[in-house]
Amino acid sequence: MHLYPRYPFYPRGILSIGLTLIAFGVMVALFSDWLISQSALVIDPIRRISKESAQGELHFSLGEQENSISLPLPHLESEFSFFRSPSRPNQEEDSLYIVSLRGAEEQQEISLPCRLGLRYENSHLFFAPENSSFWIDLSMSRNHWITGVVQAEGSTETETFTASLQDITSQTASDWEEGACFRFLADAIWKGKNLFVEKTERVDRHFLLIQQQMIEVEQGEWLFWNGEYWDKGEAGEKAVRVVFVGTHQMILEGWDDKRPVRLMIPLQSSSAASLRPEEIITALRLRSERQISCMLDKQCFVMRCGDWALKKDGKWRILRREEEQESVRKGSLSGELFVFEEIETKQAQKWIRGTLFTKEKTESVAVHLPATSGPLRRGKP
Repeated sequence: MHLYPRYPFYPRGILSIGLTLIAFGVMVALFSDWLISQSALVIDPIRRISKESAQGELHFSLGEQENSISLPLPHLESEFSFFRSPSRPNQEEDSLYIVSLRGAEEQQEISLPCRLGLRYENSHLFFAPENSSFWIDLSMSRNHWITGVVQAEGSTETETFTASLQDITSQTASDWEEGACFRFLADAIWKGKNLFVEKTERVDRHFLLIQQQMIEVEQGEWLFWNGEYWDKGEAGEKAVRVVFVGTHQMILEGWDDKRPVRLMIPLQSSSAASLRPEEIITALRLRSERQISCMLDKQCFVMRCGDWALKKDGKWRILRREEEQESVRKGSLSGELFVFEEIETKQAQKWIRGTLFTKEKTESVAVHLPATSGPLRRGKP
């Protein structure tokens, strides 16, 4: 009786069936391993891309890319100060400005608009190269305020502020060592306005006493250091300009090499109380319609309208030559000065009118004195 066809697991078929199952299992295992390896190849690039994207978010970018992020920017308005830069010889007016950082000694001279690189170090803000990833753009607004826009690479945020322009901080003599050229300027004495030149030439000139030397300056004029003293000579690295003359102070601005300088020189108070026309000019008498005789400090003179009388070394003399009068204008000839201007008549009384100046010409007194009438003389005065 044959039972084999009816029982597939009959002992004689176990070997072939077992080998078939083992072969099928190996094929399934190989196929599964292949699927897993293919999945790893797909997942690994995704992980690399994700990692690179995450790193990319830490770097700033100039463009509005998909991985740009919104970084909060610091408020820097209180960190900056802006000043009007003193002009230099042969430089356009108001073309440069000075920007400084709070808590830092460094400062930069700029023209607007411009971009300044920034960096933080130990919680302090410093200037950085222009290609920095953190910067500020500066421009001038219509109302002459400085506008600052702070930006960073990769950030969609900006921080904007406005600030006013200031005058640079004024210095005093204590800011320089004894004997320094700008120490001489800080110790200068403003004696006042040259009233004589103002009256005769309609020009405002002022006397500065620097290193015991009297210098006559006008607003807008430059003074240069020539190595020994200050004068109005050739331009140099050390220079100042008279930028303002007020009632009680004069302001000088310039450069000590690369350092801006601003000095305020007060007006030295003085008085013309010592000038008493009625005591100096006596014995007035008319000689003609344009001529008088008088005594100046007990010296007898005959003066015509327009004459100048100068007191030098205790004695008066009449200056009629043009070169003498020019020397008085230039300051090379100094002393008390009386300018006889005219003879006028008020209520049948003859009066002489003129001006009496101090030796420095910074103070003056109007002269208006009666003259005794007498017989008019004819002929050559």
